[in-house]
Amino acid sequence: MLRRVLAPLALALLALSPLGCGPGGVLERFTPDVSFQNVAVRNIDLTQVDLDFAFAIDNPNPVQVVLETFSYTLDLQGHQLATGASDAGVRLEPRGDSTMILPVTLRYTDIIRIVPALIGRDRADYRIQTRFGFSTPLGVVNVPVSGAGQVPIPRPTLPSL
Repeated sequence: MLRRVLAPLALALLALSPLGCGPGGVLERFTPDVSFQNVAVRNIDLTQVDLDFAFAIDNPNPVQVVLETFSYTLDLQGHQLATGASDAGVRLEPRGDSTMILPVTLRYTDIIRIVPALIGRDRADYRIQTRFGFSTPLGVVNVPVSGAGQVPIPRPTLPSL
């Protein structure tokens, strides 16, 4: 009984101490490492473009870790075009690497407002900002990750007659 009371108390004190959540702290050392890898154009048609954003996740823990929450914001040419969130609860294998693919669909009706910023360009600048929320004994630890680069601008082609 005493053990059930002391274990959570010890974890809480550890989290509040300099060894806890701060830079180099115990929780930070055991929080999965997430990095942005790349973006790929999955599909382009007459109404939309489908993008896949890839993130590498390294779980250094000897046990499974759960990705409890996830959110993102996508900007194109400095204009926010897409946002989203999930609380699906993805399980990450112990001491393993995973790749998470975030599919994002941009409809041309959403992009129309930034057309003036795209005129004369072959590529558009993007910035994606994400927040991965990993479950810990002390609650959810949020890991912000961002990525930036360029994506090609699709050009319509007219069929030959």
